[in-house]
Amino acid sequence: MDMKTARIVLAGFLFASGAFASLLSAAPEAPTSVLATSESASSFLITWEDNSDNETGFRIERRLPKGEWWLESVAPADTTNFVSAGCRAYTTYEHRVVA
Repeated sequence: MDMKTARIVLAGFLFASGAFASLLSAAPEAPTSVLATSESASSFLITWEDNSDNETGFRIERRLPKGEWWLESVAPADTTNFVSAGCRAYTTYEHRVVA
């Protein structure tokens, strides 16, 4: 039995290009219905519902509990899934998906 677990943290994020106008735009709505399903002994399939129409992409971040968040990947706008690979068995990971 695969003993990996995943905790999903939702967050909204405003991508700023440095232009003042982008800072004034509304932040995209955070994704919801986030689910992590074990794909194999070393990977999770992370799925979510895209609730916004103004995101520039989704940041998928991962950490060990209480560790530093690190960027695992950036998925294009309108994406609703990602495979998080390179996970170790019997290890708890926290993932967050940021629009």
